[in-house]
Amino acid sequence: MTPIAIASVLAFNLICSGQEISGAKDIGPKQETYSSIYRVDLGSQKWCEGDCERQRNIFLVTDYEITLTDEYEVERNGSDERKVETIDRTNGRHTLDYASHSPLIGEFTFKRVGACHKSEFTGFPAPKQKF
Repeated sequence: MTPIAIASVLAFNLICSGQEISGAKDIGPKQETYSSIYRVDLGSQKWCEGDCERQRNIFLVTDYEITLTDEYEVERNGSDERKVETIDRTNGRHTLDYASHSPLIGEFTFKRVGACHKSEFTGFPAPKQKF
């Protein structure tokens, strides 16, 4: 394989779209469509979304799945957040699950389920730095 061919396997854009559902526990869910572009470089283990203001580390890559994010945080006040975003490499299925709980605000959930297709990698922009 040529270096260009290898780079196209390791670095690519994913154009993902589907349904987005969000809402608080005491308020009914809101549903709408979403469309996002992800830039993914498996060689450097980096990814970004949209205008790519910030590159992030890929959490995990297997033969079957790319886990962009798998985060869980607990705050001192008892609030917690969980976010997991994956792309199935066999069928392009995209899922994002986010849930937060706060003693003051209550529960909030956000979910995306859709499909992605691969396109040419457009690269990462140079970071904008203040200092």
